[in-house]
Amino acid sequence: MEAYLKFKEVFSGLTRAHGVFYKGEKKESGKVGGKAFIIKEEVTDKHWKDHIEGIDPSLGIIPIRDDATCSWSCIDVDDYSIDVRKTIQLYTKLNLPIIPCRSKSGGFHLFIFYSEPVPAQDAIKKLTEVASVLGFADCEIFPKQESLNAERGDTGNFLNLPYFKGDMSGRYAMDEKGESLTLDEFFNLVSQKAITHDQLQNLSVKPLKQKKTTFDGPPCIEIMQNMGIFEGSRDDVVFHYCVYAKKKFGPGEWQNKVMEFNTKYCQPPMSYDQVKAKIDQHEKKEYGYKCKDVPMRNHCDSSKCRIRKFGIGRDDIEMNIANLTKLESDESVWHLDVDGKRITVTTDELMDQRMFRKKVLETHTSLPVEMSKRDFEARIRELLEQCEVIKMPYEVTKEGQFNSHLDDFIYNQAIADEAEEVLNHCVWKTEGKVFFQLASLERYFRKVQFKEFSSTQMGSLIRDRGGDSKQVRLNKNTVKNLFFIPDPRPQEEKKLNVPNVKSDVPF
Repeated sequence: MEAYLKFKEVFSGLTRAHGVFYKGEKKESGKVGGKAFIIKEEVTDKHWKDHIEGIDPSLGIIPIRDDATCSWSCIDVDDYSIDVRKTIQLYTKLNLPIIPCRSKSGGFHLFIFYSEPVPAQDAIKKLTEVASVLGFADCEIFPKQESLNAERGDTGNFLNLPYFKGDMSGRYAMDEKGESLTLDEFFNLVSQKAITHDQLQNLSVKPLKQKKTTFDGPPCIEIMQNMGIFEGSRDDVVFHYCVYAKKKFGPGEWQNKVMEFNTKYCQPPMSYDQVKAKIDQHEKKEYGYKCKDVPMRNHCDSSKCRIRKFGIGRDDIEMNIANLTKLESDESVWHLDVDGKRITVTTDELMDQRMFRKKVLETHTSLPVEMSKRDFEARIRELLEQCEVIKMPYEVTKEGQFNSHLDDFIYNQAIADEAEEVLNHCVWKTEGKVFFQLASLERYFRKVQFKEFSSTQMGSLIRDRGGDSKQVRLNKNTVKNLFFIPDPRPQEEKKLNVPNVKSDVPF
């Protein structure tokens, strides 16, 4: 089997659309800039072959299929300061079937492959746990959606694939030592590490030095205390732990528990005065968990946190709104995830918080936290910065449909022998042009139930086709304003084959 066909098999995903990436300049952050689009066209063998051969644009595949399954999942790590080899050592010790690949941006992708299609929901849930334990909870996880609104044109989000230019690629997979693998070596590793659905569900995702006792607070605290809390993060973690200790142990006891936590888990422990200052802060004022602060957010598992006795709770946490895509057409349609569930909104619903919350309530049993107008707009701007655009084919736009119907009108109408016959809804072809009454075209549009444009707008679209209108004398008494366009199917006049006949030949 040719390499591109094997590659196609490994990265199987949605086939009715795909992503493309045109490389730009590298940004100050280290991330490679460029333009990324979703093309709503079938993924062909040529796309796969061109990718392996390094022919621009590189290929991006949407992992989730219309049946809500996937054959691979991925944690997209954009932190370029991460020590890849240490990460490899960590998940190897945890016995996780991960295959790392360098990404186009210089970060890396942590893949898990499946020997059979698995529900996207299960893959996302397990990879969320993996990301939390590895310290990548704030990284993107693919697939991003548990299901797609296929009937509304939703395609989900794509991931740029490795091995652009094959074995010459800078996007390569790595072995347990962090050494690059050839494409064939990568295929062999996938066949070794691919897991079944049952193996995915039974995959144990626990931090090293896991305690036997059940922890009833935020998972981030559990993970960090088992991994060790080091200088540089101690201050924030101890502050975070104070919130938990007050909830768990109550007045008179929680202060000592904070002191014990510092001594036992901080490496090295903070001074007595430093910890006492944190305790004094919390005695004077009630604080909430610092979920959005590093390192807590790196180990966040909100789904677990919500159901734990002293976790964040459902009423205290904002709904997770993410993964905005735009279906770009005459009237744009937007798809986004709200707490993992895919919803579809109009532009007005996206921009108006009241309308947006109402839309969410149609598909959810809880309501997004109401924000100030300023904060809501800031959140929308943040989503728009990461928004992926789905390019719709011209044929499905209103203008494309108009021109398609116009061509059908011309081909389906009777062709007039004389100009006068246009009065009977015929079309008249002459001098490479097709003449017709606008009233005849409107009559045809009513028949096919196309009502998108006014007469004035249709006139403008006809002119965009290189046509126009002119006064034409149809007969002695009738002059009509007819519209015309260049004949879409011009035919050369047939010349009659007339034999040479001598004048002196008798009849």
